[in-house]
Amino acid sequence: MHQPVVPPPALPPEEPPGLLSMRTAFILFAALVAGAVVGGLTYLSAADLAAAALAGLGGAGLCIPALHALIKK
Repeated sequence: MHQPVVPPPALPPEEPPGLLSMRTAFILFAALVAGAVVGGLTYLSAADLAAAALAGLGGAGLCIPALHALIKK
């Protein structure tokens, strides 16, 4: 009696890698939150929207290298 040849199960197709790694996404999100906090506190103290926006952007920008050094792979 001849047994039919059964092909091996097909492997699922590999998904392409994402645009950002989980670490990078977390660092950017944490910097965004820190910038929002700094901007909000600056607005509450100075009542100047332009100063709050600049402080928030500066705070977020300074958090990125600090978080990058702090959170290792």
